[in-house]
Amino acid sequence: MSSPNIPANGASQALPEVTKREMLGHPVGLFLLFMVEMWERFSFYGMRAILGLYLKCKLSGMDIEKLPQGKQAGFNPGRGWSQAEASNLTGWYGGMAYLLPIAGGFIADKMIGTHRSMLVGGILIAMGHITLGISGLGSMNTSDFGMSVFITGLALIVIGTGHFKPSVSVMVNQLYREDDPRRQGAFGIFYMGINLGALLGTAAVGYLGENVGWHWGFTLAAVGMIAGLLNYIQFRKRYLDGVGLPPPGKGGAAPLFVLSGLALALLVGLGYHFGALGAIDSFFSKEAVFYTIFGGGLLAMIVFTASQEKGDKGPVATIFIYMFFNFLFWLAFEQAATSINFFTDEKIDRTHTLSFITSPLPTSWFQNVNPFTIIVLSPVFGVMWTLCARRKLPFPQPVKIGLGLIWLGLGYVF
Repeated sequence: MSSPNIPANGASQALPEVTKREMLGHPVGLFLLFMVEMWERFSFYGMRAILGLYLKCKLSGMDIEKLPQGKQAGFNPGRGWSQAEASNLTGWYGGMAYLLPIAGGFIADKMIGTHRSMLVGGILIAMGHITLGISGLGSMNTSDFGMSVFITGLALIVIGTGHFKPSVSVMVNQLYREDDPRRQGAFGIFYMGINLGALLGTAAVGYLGENVGWHWGFTLAAVGMIAGLLNYIQFRKRYLDGVGLPPPGKGGAAPLFVLSGLALALLVGLGYHFGALGAIDSFFSKEAVFYTIFGGGLLAMIVFTASQEKGDKGPVATIFIYMFFNFLFWLAFEQAATSINFFTDEKIDRTHTLSFITSPLPTSWFQNVNPFTIIVLSPVFGVMWTLCARRKLPFPQPVKIGLGLIWLGLGYVF
């Protein structure tokens, strides 16, 4: 995405004055975006860690052997869905959260700018988590109406993520000239914010959801997103003024996207309540429909590649190949919210004798293996890649991607 205040040509970019304020060799605005993204990922991954567990938990409450210390039978009732049903909804939620940023990026780039788009997204995400918490009040926790409210909350989060996710990443890029060697390091710092948020969110929301109440966990996720928004609003003028501006003469439509997001989420909730979403799910679950969409997409990529100039065909084909392997990676990675979570809940003995940690360990805490490992090992790998490059043993990006996929596959083997 481009920005009117940062031209595409890196040699002639006129960066906002705030980018001259630095900390640790980077614009201070980077660390503000680090915090905003950390809190958004706190809410996203924290809620995701308990979503499937909540849907699958019995209406009568947690199983006796899974009860936290001091809790009685009937504690923390869920929705009583089957594992397949819970996985299906969680999959739709995750898939749409990755798909809608395509539209959100276009809206930010052409209409309201990344700053306003991020605010729109954050507001909708916070409202979504609050709605999830409200859906557990009184009899709504067991009623069809309450589930429709819950679906509306999920839709708000998905739509908000569509606005938020592409905008904050682009704002990091907008702090630097195109030829600035610090950009790669900046995204490394930013990526640490993502994983720190995932680590803290899964720990806090997971604990509260499983040991106090599912809807208390959902509400804590809202607190995280609101904290990120307030932090951003308070310090933006000082550290990000002039970054993420809309195209000239535009930007005033941002409130309309909040209202349209609300309306669309309500429409999704009504669609669930009256059975329309079930019909849509049944349609896309058919093998013939899947193969038709897959085949159509493959044909479109081939035709698009063939239509490029001679010198562009190779790079375009390479992009599509990367997309395919990226698809395989995320297909496996996102099992963490469903099959891996359910396997941990049912097959892993989580009891222990440590007095300072709750027993049994919350199922959702096992989701923290991934962000914890990334935070610990990223500096190690950074040093390793640097040493290899100095010894003229560089690892090209395709090799790194291939190694990552191999290790991911081995993880499932074991």
